[in-house]
Amino acid sequence: MTLRLNGSNSGFTEVKAPATAGSNTLTLPTSNGSANQVLKNSGTAGALEFAAINRVKRVYATEINVNSGVTSVEITGIPANALSIKLIMREISLNGTNHLELLLGHAADGGTYFTSGYSSYGNLCGLSGISGSSATDGMRIRLNSASRDLCGMIELYPDLANAPSFFYSNHAFIDTNSNNTAHFGAARSPDVSAVTIDRLKLIPNGTNQFNQALGRISLITEVME
Repeated sequence: MTLRLNGSNSGFTEVKAPATAGSNTLTLPTSNGSANQVLKNSGTAGALEFAAINRVKRVYATEINVNSGVTSVEITGIPANALSIKLIMREISLNGTNHLELLLGHAADGGTYFTSGYSSYGNLCGLSGISGSSATDGMRIRLNSASRDLCGMIELYPDLANAPSFFYSNHAFIDTNSNNTAHFGAARSPDVSAVTIDRLKLIPNGTNQFNQALGRISLITEVME
């Protein structure tokens, strides 16, 4: 059996029972609910109610090879609704004494990166003490010292899961060449509210190249869907 509701001008909407219908009663809610809600069973089967959609946190992961001789590492496809972005780095090294920095970018003009407006501070801690360096041209994660193979993680957090204004980061790395030197620090991005951040770039602040053939970066992204 079919219940057909005709439109006032044209067309119709039908509610059709299955051929073997059984005995089912659906009781509609007393109101229209709110925007973006769904219609679902309440605690009593057949008694319908409006409710918010249950969102699910998902984790996506991929790995990137960092080839010796490249001058930067670009990571694209960062989702707009990311809750956190982790870069787990293994044996990341430069062939000179440049700083290594992380830049945030968006899709305009085939890929555009923020190169100013950061508030970043990195530290180098070893047997001889602690030294530090600040930066405004990127999130600084490696201070200017040669022959450092870094293993560790940098994590970024948007201030909002959707349409964020700023990203914040913290990082910690061990130098596997010496095993007694650590890099750590934190940063804040420029105001990114006018764009959608969808890419990252690791880049020396000079002309250095990556020089460790075993370099790997694991990208782990948490999103709410």
